[in-house]
Amino acid sequence: MDLSKCLTDLAKLFIDNWIELHDEIEFEELVLACLRSLYSKYYSKKLEQPKSEMKNNYDGRSDWKLSKPVRMD
Repeated sequence: MDLSKCLTDLAKLFIDNWIELHDEIEFEELVLACLRSLYSKYYSKKLEQPKSEMKNNYDGRSDWKLSKPVRMD
């Protein structure tokens, strides 16, 4: 299952044991929604384009080294 790629072995073990308990369907749906969200985040990070050096270093912040000084004569 694709969801298992982003989980540790211990997490998989806990989920497998919990599934065998046959808990209420409401809780199963909530857990599955959580797992889908985790997988979506994992998958989107995997497909994320690499950032340029400019974005890594500055990322919208003001760089005071690049600003021109104001003369106060």
